[in-house]
Amino acid sequence: MDTFTKNSLVMATLSKPEVVERLKRWLEEKKGLSLDAFAGFVCTALGLFFAPGQPQLASCAEALKELDKKGLISLCDTLDYVPAPSRRHPTPRCLDGPVPEPVDVPSAAGQVRGLRLELVATPEQIKIFNTILRDNHYIGPKIFFGRQIRYVVVSEHGYLGAAGFACASHRSKPRDVFIGWTDSQRSLLRDRILVGMVRFCLLKSVHCRNLATKVLSMALESLRKDFPAKYGYCPCLVETFVDPEYYAGTCYRAGGWVELGLTSGRAEAPRAGGRTAAGRSSFSTCLTRTSGRSSASSLSIPSGTIPRSQERGRFPSILP
Repeated sequence: MDTFTKNSLVMATLSKPEVVERLKRWLEEKKGLSLDAFAGFVCTALGLFFAPGQPQLASCAEALKELDKKGLISLCDTLDYVPAPSRRHPTPRCLDGPVPEPVDVPSAAGQVRGLRLELVATPEQIKIFNTILRDNHYIGPKIFFGRQIRYVVVSEHGYLGAAGFACASHRSKPRDVFIGWTDSQRSLLRDRILVGMVRFCLLKSVHCRNLATKVLSMALESLRKDFPAKYGYCPCLVETFVDPEYYAGTCYRAGGWVELGLTSGRAEAPRAGGRTAAGRSSFSTCLTRTSGRSSASSLSIPSGTIPRSQERGRFPSILP
């Protein structure tokens, strides 16, 4: 009999109404015992033993905790037992209020004074970065994973936006089909070749023609310097995703990014914390691209980026 079956039988035994009543009475009688000690008593009283005569302590303790979760019994009121806290997803740290609104932002990107990107490096800058996303990005801030670079878009007018790069998505059908690599090659080379632009937005109050495209260009240029300085190498491709229900991806097309197609739809849901059924548009661009063409042929990885021992798959447009 496997462990799952044994656990199920113990749970079925303890879940019987008459046994639950006995458990309640025993809990009153055995106040102050540890959970393991009480589980041992229950095993002896109910004959819950393995074939060699060993009590099924672990299965019994788990079953008791499950009954406690369901509210059928109360362990913490009578036993020396404190349930483990439920696991919480980490929450990005933000400022208590919004960032100050920019003042007198011109209508064209070329007229913005002192436009620059600040590399986020301090805890206070991370709070500013997350706050901009919280108040202006349709999904909001997130905890970044893997190798990561963050920028805050600033100017003489004030804060204008934020851009963040982190680990690329594990799977993306449009991207994977385009590259043509195998599962093993993707697992081995993804972090070396790809980086994801996982967040990008301007403040909702900013209406400045061509500013998004200009900031994208500045972000890629900064990434070419800052990523190698931090991690010792530079990825070849940058990918991002756009929900067509909210944005058309115009700034990416204008910036020369290549649209590779629609994803299958397993994406972050706007402000819902779950999944949305709609697919997202997959865009990619090359950090080492020298051609200005916005086409698949303009994406290429320089020779030597991937060890020759790993060049065994179909890399029709990526590898030289």
